[in-house]
Amino acid sequence: MSSSTADFYVKDYTKKWPGLTLQHAKQIGDTIGLDWDEIDLGEFIQGIKEEMEHGSMYGEVTQVHADDYVISAKIAVAHLKEVPNYYTLLEEMEGKGEEMFPDDDAKKAWVRKMREDFSEQWQLANS
Repeated sequence: MSSSTADFYVKDYTKKWPGLTLQHAKQIGDTIGLDWDEIDLGEFIQGIKEEMEHGSMYGEVTQVHADDYVISAKIAVAHLKEVPNYYTLLEEMEGKGEEMFPDDDAKKAWVRKMREDFSEQWQLANS
């Protein structure tokens, strides 16, 4: 499914992320000093949602903050300064990834294949 920045303006983020509304995202952006001429609010709120993955969602291995919207916002800003539609592009990539890797078995099979295809380099990296 193709996504666009416009989709981010109408998503209901509060189902999974309590209090994460456009108004709250705007307030966070204002608090951290964003220039709204440089950052799109729709991309920004989607970025906050996406960067919450670095909270407790996937456990300790990926956790770099304690489910903090402001820290997620700052991570999002770093990406949006590089590419203004970063989260639209990320949604498109994740959609393609879901098609290629519909389940954990497909993901593991791909990793095994890469390890087999590059076994010499893998062994060098692990010696």
